[in-house]
Amino acid sequence: QAILAQGRCGAICIYFRGIADRPPRLDSLAMAPKAAGPPLKKAKLAAAEWEWQDGKEWRAFNAEDAGMLEERYKTLGAKAKFVTTEFSFNKGYDTMYEVSFPKMMQVNTDTK
Repeated sequence: QAILAQGRCGAICIYFRGIADRPPRLDSLAMAPKAAGPPLKKAKLAAAEWEWQDGKEWRAFNAEDAGMLEERYKTLGAKAKFVTTEFSFNKGYDTMYEVSFPKMMQVNTDTK
């Protein structure tokens, strides 16, 4: 079981509970030196890339379709399911596509 402890140096140290159930001496732990300068900024996550499977190959959705999927994912959430005709490749056909974020699947309802 990992335990967090505040060391004398002001750093957060990690130790594991032993048989005697006592922490090791904090001055015996190797710790990284304190960073100089301003606090580090939070890392930015890379944008998700929406893809579809074409046989054995994975292909990226075009920007318009990826944007629509990302917006729905952010708005409706990871457990959402919805039906749409808004895919760019579907213009003029008006085929209904069922999208399931929990399954990460899109299904053409005409060929289901």
